[in-house]
Amino acid sequence: MTTTPDGRTMFVNVQHPGAHTSADEFAQGRLGSHWPDGGHTIPRSATLVITREDGAVVGI
Repeated sequence: MTTTPDGRTMFVNVQHPGAHTSADEFAQGRLGSHWPDGGHTIPRSATLVITREDGAVVGI
């Protein structure tokens, strides 16, 4: 998690829940997660960008 220097935008990175998959398991297509799409997709990380509608500092 980090914010811009003015505190008006916050960025939160979320590691995909399949992070425990080893390199060998990944190479074999044996993934511990298929987030966010489900099925047989490769898990992906996500970045949230948070701002306030009134443009004020986030968290106040």
